[in-house]
Amino acid sequence: MWHTLKKRFPLYPNFFNYLNMDNILNTSVSLFYDIHTHRPITANLLHLLTTDKFKYDVIELRKEQDADKKKAKKLSLPSYTVSGIFKTARASSIIRPSGLICIDIDKKNNMNVADYTSLKNRLSKDPYIAYCGLSASGTGYFCIIPISDPLQFKGHFASIQEYFGNMGITIDHACGDMARKRFVSYDPEPYINPKAQRYCHIAHIMPSKTTYDCFAVNQDAEIVQKYVNAICVSHIDITDTYDKWIRIGFAFVNEYGENGRDLFHRVSQFYPRYNASETDKLYDSLLRSQCSSKPITIRTFLRMAEQACLDYIVEPI
Repeated sequence: MWHTLKKRFPLYPNFFNYLNMDNILNTSVSLFYDIHTHRPITANLLHLLTTDKFKYDVIELRKEQDADKKKAKKLSLPSYTVSGIFKTARASSIIRPSGLICIDIDKKNNMNVADYTSLKNRLSKDPYIAYCGLSASGTGYFCIIPISDPLQFKGHFASIQEYFGNMGITIDHACGDMARKRFVSYDPEPYINPKAQRYCHIAHIMPSKTTYDCFAVNQDAEIVQKYVNAICVSHIDITDTYDKWIRIGFAFVNEYGENGRDLFHRVSQFYPRYNASETDKLYDSLLRSQCSSKPITIRTFLRMAEQACLDYIVEPI
């Protein structure tokens, strides 16, 4: 068994030491071969975090200077769902949660952080962080945090956002999607704490309707989700002007209210100067000033997505 495993996944020398311990990262997740894969296989999270298998592909990605080529290299990498095993890449298809949340700390959203390059050392002192390493691009960090109740995923994430915010760190709002995939990466010196504490704090969020409940009662819901997925897969920016950004924001506000915030972030994130906190501020402002006469509807978003040539539909993520 071990011989076969080592052939398939070249590992760091200390991998088996981590595996022999009661490691909170030694759990199963869904692995997608590439962005076109809709039906994943099951893989071991600790293997994916410690394998050298993708080292050279990731290094080549980080060396690439051409933006289009860099994007293509990244999209060719396998990806996995840290928060559990899924039938497809959507939260509603959850089979078994891992009890873990993965967060992204992007440099572009944390320009205020002093000595960003040593942030991993600082985070290694936090008792809740089980893993911290470089993202695929090499310009950001991702951390994995065990949580006490996977059924309260959104509440845990909201509390973790506040927890890191109090440290002056902004985490990517899109990580609140339980089924969010992350690309494989490589870090020669990852921080791993096999005995990390489970994060128990849960923020109060509106319990009445989840995003999926809203989708279920709206006839346009499925196609909205598919277009948002197409945007995320292709990394297309349809918010390239302030007017478009506001109109898309109003479309989500008027259709979904607070529950449209995650969608707005997912659509907005590919703007070159995207900032999570600024996006939240705009959405808050739009919520306070919802259109009453001739409101912008979700069809506005659908038309804009169509005009961006998003004429292919894939499984929602």
